Amino acid sequence: MKTTFSSQRVKRGQSLTVDLILSMSIFMLLLAIAYLSWEDGRASALEKQVQVQADEAASRALRAIAKSPGIPSSWASQGLTPDSASLLGIGAASAYNEIDEFKIAKIAQYFNSSPYSNITKSRLGLSPFEADVRISYLNGTDIATMGAPPGASSIVLSSKQRIAVYKNESAIIRVRLWNIQAS
Repeated sequence: MKTTFSSQRVKRGQSLTVDLILSMSIFMLLLAIAYLSWEDGRASALEKQVQVQADEAASRALRAIAKSPGIPSSWASQGLTPDSASLLGIGAASAYNEIDEFKIAKIAQYFNSSPYSNITKSRLGLSPFEADVRISYLNGTDIATMGAPPGASSIVLSSKQRIAVYKNESAIIRVRLWNIQAS
């Protein structure tokens, strides 16, 4: 009889060990699921933050081109470059929503010029994103193109456009931003 009692005790002890292993496995699985959910939520929040930043940058560039004459407003005729300490703000407007031909040509020159490209993008409010800007008449004829279009593997984060006046005709300004540059 003693042996029977002893064998039941062993079975009960084995049952507790199996329960413990099973409980620990379920706990670890739930912990892994919670961690993955938290990481997914964090990544989603980060993506939304980048999206908001890209939208704001595109809006800043549109304002600089269509609404701001720059500071000083005669920066282009004075020959100020984007890295000049005297240039407090770059802009292409001759009046509200009217693009100045000379200013937009200078901005395009600086934007597409390697020595001034990054600082021009920064002055337009596009940093830290890659960007391209296209200004065209409503029929599609280009007025100015700045920067190269995004590559096939790039994901455009923001694309904004607005109507403005260029040489007494309606024109479309389109700004696209993609991929944050590595710092």
